[in-house]
Amino acid sequence: MNKPDSVHPTLCDQAHQTRTTSAGWMLQRLACMTETRMQARLKAHGLKMDHFIVLMALTEKEGASQTEIGEGLRIAGYTVSRALDALEAQGLVARRQDEQSKRTHRVYLTDEGRALMPSIFDIIGEQNKEMLSQLSPDDQREFLRLLTLLTQAAGSGCG
Repeated sequence: MNKPDSVHPTLCDQAHQTRTTSAGWMLQRLACMTETRMQARLKAHGLKMDHFIVLMALTEKEGASQTEIGEGLRIAGYTVSRALDALEAQGLVARRQDEQSKRTHRVYLTDEGRALMPSIFDIIGEQNKEMLSQLSPDDQREFLRLLTLLTQAAGSGCG
């Protein structure tokens, strides 16, 4: 015996239900919107997202090798290489040969790179303020607390 159509949601209804209640879907959309806005802000400094990510990694751990940067961020070596090439061409980073290994180069921020970082931190602050502006201060703290828990629980994967 078939049940009435009202009991069986249509594919359209199922898609709507998934889109409006799926944490993964909403996080993906939020990440996409955030990245689009970040790209626009970074472009004013001649940077792309992969440049930003590498600069942040180097600010936290100067002297890392290209391989260490890629592994730490969980991004492909060629992506790191291209980002470093662009950052080096802009005078923001410098590669130096490792004293222990002739095949390894360590990467450092230049004075220009260091001088740029406060502007990058301002961009991140503006981005976060804009994104969280719809929430009360208490809700912002709770959102960040829960997001931290979920991120830690997810473990490795993306950078």
